[in-house]
Amino acid sequence: GQGRAPMIAKKIRDFLPEADLLSYCTAILRVYNLYGRRDNKYKARIKILVHETGVEEITRQVEAEWQELKDADLKLPEADIRAIDAYFAP
Repeated sequence: GQGRAPMIAKKIRDFLPEADLLSYCTAILRVYNLYGRRDNKYKARIKILVHETGVEEITRQVEAEWQELKDADLKLPEADIRAIDAYFAP
């Protein structure tokens, strides 16, 4: 993020199948909702949570949450995947 507290992004996963994008993002948001800061609106950001908790611990928590979600009915349809691909095409 390049706002008030600029930070370089941290990678938590090398590869994710396209169809799992929705369930993985849901896992990230669940971890953020459980542990994210609410006391300061400038620190209520995922990047702050990752910085303060550590990328390894956030990765562990997200992966654990995703294990519970990955088989749920949260798969992106092929048409939506193609629409996303087209939107980000050069």
